[in-house]
Amino acid sequence: MRDNDGNIHEVKLNGSGSPVVPTTHRPVPQHMIVSGYGLTTVDAEMFEAWMADHISYTPVRKGLIFMEKNRSFATAAAKEREGLKTGMEPLAQPKANTSGEANRIEKRTED
Repeated sequence: MRDNDGNIHEVKLNGSGSPVVPTTHRPVPQHMIVSGYGLTTVDAEMFEAWMADHISYTPVRKGLIFMEKNRSFATAAAKEREGLKTGMEPLAQPKANTSGEANRIEKRTED
């Protein structure tokens, strides 16, 4: 991320992904995940500059990336956004086909 003075800072964003079966190569995340949002603590000035530079980025426009002033506000905001669609949700799996007909693959649609 670049701050308001143009200095570049590396920031690791915590994701919401969590393995179904934790392994040594893919352990359970150590950061907080609330309603599908991985919470990340970053410098406010730097994040505001990043948001201004990425205002048209789809996850920002949809409210999937957001900032709050503290953890309790961020937790509440994540819970409010729980139903938002990211476009990365798993596709519905077809039911087992016992009729002998070929499975149909349906095109994904936006919600």
